[in-house]
Amino acid sequence: MPDKDCPNCGHKLSKNGQDIPFETFLGFDGDKVPDIDLNFSGEDQPSAHLDVRDIFGEEYAFRAGTVGTVAAKTAYGFVKGYERDYGKFYREAEVERLAQGAAGVKRTTGQHPGGIVVIPNYMDVYDFTPVQYPADDVTAEWQTTHFNFHDIDENVLKLDVLGHDDPTMIRKLQDLSGIDPNEIPMDDEGVMALFSGTDVLGVTPEQIGTPTGMLGIPEFGTNFVRGMVDETHPTTFAELLQLSGLSHGTDVWLGNAQDLIKAGDCGPYQPLSDVGMTSWFYPHARWSRSKDGLYHHGASA
Repeated sequence: MPDKDCPNCGHKLSKNGQDIPFETFLGFDGDKVPDIDLNFSGEDQPSAHLDVRDIFGEEYAFRAGTVGTVAAKTAYGFVKGYERDYGKFYREAEVERLAQGAAGVKRTTGQHPGGIVVIPNYMDVYDFTPVQYPADDVTAEWQTTHFNFHDIDENVLKLDVLGHDDPTMIRKLQDLSGIDPNEIPMDDEGVMALFSGTDVLGVTPEQIGTPTGMLGIPEFGTNFVRGMVDETHPTTFAELLQLSGLSHGTDVWLGNAQDLIKAGDCGPYQPLSDVGMTSWFYPHARWSRSKDGLYHHGASA
């Protein structure tokens, strides 16, 4: 957004608004159940978990339970151990058969590192699953779902309250530098210059082995995303946000958006929501439905 002063007080506006549609891929049949991800500093994650329980109530918020099972290699070891301890000898095919019978058997229970299941307040948790303490530890702070969450994830909502290093690093940088990150404009020229070259860092591409200054930027420092930036040349914060969306998910970029862009059918920075599915940020793209009932993709002017 261009710089603009408030018409009432003359103060410079913060320019933190974005005109980016929120798009969620619900599966080609529209039956994929979404969850909600909330990211916190890892140091504050336990407090955030307790806040969620306080908001929804102890009777409606439970940690997502997990079930640890016997791995295939472990099951194979069990059979070989039985042979050794009891003086038995089985042919390899029989060892494999017995191991298959033990593989996948429940071994222990635990909890998802960030998942919290929220039960509707007009229903009871026992409408969906029994509850227990993880590993039967009655002193644990949370109760968990007895069933593996993936067995009931189409019936209840899960909040992923995750701990990340990035908010922690930003806070530590603020303490060390005295610079409030909230005061740095989203279109800061120095920050944006990191995505197009290394001059702002005072180094050359040869010195750091990459043509841009993104190595230390979360979500943009990997070889994969740096390659995406080299291909698309983003120049605004909004474009960076959209490009970040393209970098997540299986086959969202590779074999999909990347090929469309290279073929000239579209560019990377305008959304297309269409044809019973949602896709990420294909500009100048046009879908039309022909008499055969199929959707066809083509470039628009």
